[in-house]
Amino acid sequence: MKVAIVGGGISGFVSALKINGDITIYESNSEPLKKLSVTGNGRCNFLNDDMNLDHYHSESNIKDYIQDDIKDTVLDFINELEIAYKIKNGYYYPLSNKATTIKNVLIYEAHKKNVNILLNEKVHNIEKLGNEFIINGKDKYDKVIISSGLGSYPQIGASTDGIKFASNMKHEIVPILPSLVPLTTEQYDWDGIRSDAKISIFVDGNKIHTEEGEIQLTSYGISGICVFNVSRYASIALANKQDVYVCINFVPSISNIYTYLNNTKNTINIVLKRMINDKLANIIMSNIDVPRNKTFSELTEDEKVILINELTNFKLYVTGTMNYNQSQVTRGGVSLTNVDSNFESKIVPGLYFTGEVLDVDGDCGGYNIAFAIYSAIKASRGINND
Repeated sequence: MKVAIVGGGISGFVSALKINGDITIYESNSEPLKKLSVTGNGRCNFLNDDMNLDHYHSESNIKDYIQDDIKDTVLDFINELEIAYKIKNGYYYPLSNKATTIKNVLIYEAHKKNVNILLNEKVHNIEKLGNEFIINGKDKYDKVIISSGLGSYPQIGASTDGIKFASNMKHEIVPILPSLVPLTTEQYDWDGIRSDAKISIFVDGNKIHTEEGEIQLTSYGISGICVFNVSRYASIALANKQDVYVCINFVPSISNIYTYLNNTKNTINIVLKRMINDKLANIIMSNIDVPRNKTFSELTEDEKVILINELTNFKLYVTGTMNYNQSQVTRGGVSLTNVDSNFESKIVPGLYFTGEVLDVDGDCGGYNIAFAIYSAIKASRGINND
């Protein structure tokens, strides 16, 4: 059996290692696995202790396609390749702390298996004639896997060719948008500030989602893992021309902020600068009409409410997202309604889709790499059992 894999990313290589047959990988870059090399700031967080399916998002019912065995499936594959790993705060990384470890292992194993890796080889078209697939008008295969990713990181060769091929073969495409991406907001002089925070996103006045973690305040807006995990909702709402804002709690670790402040003896100006970043404290104070030189107990009840609201419910209007150059993943892609549980097309038998090209995007924390591996293994099982 001859199988072509369009895209030399992690899902493409995992498929190549798991399929029984004559495998050819088409990679348009001069080297494979370029995106994997930069994943997780070059450390490659590939799995999470918490693999609850609520961490995955799709226009379709995700539980029809990802089962509870995803964690075991991914770990079995990593162990099969004898890649040592460590767990830090529930995040799984190669023990070397380098994404290149996994990259090099995948390339080594692919060469050992005699996988034909074609570099600088762009796929321009895919046709199916009878029971054969024809790539670029000349190369014939029994099966094809499209694992070419989507729009994120175009600076290292990412493209939307995969959904172009899918669309040409009459598949439904969920509109793509940047996800796990920084947000642009109204401007404050707070570039470089980092803070623990709880962030809630509102669309047309309705709270949609809440995340907690470190927030990074930037010259253009906000960033950080908790921001990334709400960014997909901002992308979708802004594309639909809806109003989007976030509310930030800058002191999430203080359970009763009123009692805490009421027990302080210093002026508001001093107390805030002992709680949060000095510059952020000044911004908060300049936003509200509350005297800085009084203690909290000396404020009126209205002033106390205003101050607490600014600390725990700081409202910030979202104007946009950064582009695909800064998005870790792309929301949207080939609709899951067009594939079966092994990610084989229901429209074109013998055609499979894996990884980011599908309408599946996960939160930060190893979920997207895990899905890339999982979908590739599921597709390979479908091909091997055909």
